Amino acid sequence: MKIVNFPRFIISISIIVCLLSFFLSMATSKVFSAAPIEYDTITVSEGDTLWGIALELNGDVSENIYDIKEINNLNGSIIYEGQELIIPIKK
Repeated sequence: MKIVNFPRFIISISIIVCLLSFFLSMATSKVFSAAPIEYDTITVSEGDTLWGIALELNGDVSENIYDIKEINNLNGSIIYEGQELIIPIKK
């Protein structure tokens, strides 16, 4: 089999691979996960840090910090005593 227009063939294959990668990543994304995420509310105590709270959750600490900051609309990593935080319960 001879490919008549090789550059067009390469571009077409590249587009197909990109589309497949996109749809596969969407299928495995948290947005489309089958299990609903449960949340709990905690009150920050004296000496608590975002790192320490994230460390207590299952999974990757960096991802937990990102999730906590995103859920609670935190711009930085500073939390205050008495502050209520919503945290995801990961199983």
